[in-house]
Amino acid sequence: MTGPAPASRRKQLMENEVLEHATRLFAERGFAGTSLQDVAGSMGLKRPALYYYFKSKDEVLDRLIVEETNGPAEDLKAIGERADPDAAERLHTMAHWLVHWIVSHRERILLLVKSESDLSPDSTEKFRNGRRTTFEAVRPVIADGIASGEFQPVEPHIATFGVLGICNWAASWQSRPARQIHRKGLRRGRPTLSDLSQTARFPHVIAGSALA
Repeated sequence: MTGPAPASRRKQLMENEVLEHATRLFAERGFAGTSLQDVAGSMGLKRPALYYYFKSKDEVLDRLIVEETNGPAEDLKAIGERADPDAAERLHTMAHWLVHWIVSHRERILLLVKSESDLSPDSTEKFRNGRRTTFEAVRPVIADGIASGEFQPVEPHIATFGVLGICNWAASWQSRPARQIHRKGLRRGRPTLSDLSQTARFPHVIAGSALA
């Protein structure tokens, strides 16, 4: 299998660079206080040079939304649909993967949360759809664990908010590089995540930790 054509590869690299500069400026000045010219200037370019990649700052923000919300949803769905009958193992794998993703994309995720009030109606819908897709990837696994007796009986909807809320908080409290999360922070994660039988006894605590 051949890789992308050189021109396509260059375009992808340039788009990624635009997204990185835009993320930094949106975080520093806010979405409303940043123009596409500001993004171009931070890269040493003129505004027209960016038109080949993005026509407006709204288009830049839309790309961030799609990548940071739809990106993890499909992978989480694939993990949840594995043939492994052990729901606790699948849930642990999903949480491990999601925390690693969140920490690896920390700046962008925090930016989207901060900028949610600035989103256009269309962008808001994309953002919410991405979060719903992630939610629906995790909820059936928790329901499977409850049905099989691996987890104590609890409302799957509430428990899913709790698990995702705990994972989402990693963007706020975690500052170590993602590679350290893989080696240290999650190595012993299974006992906590798979023991939903303990956590599920306190659904009000779970619901309170959700960020949705």
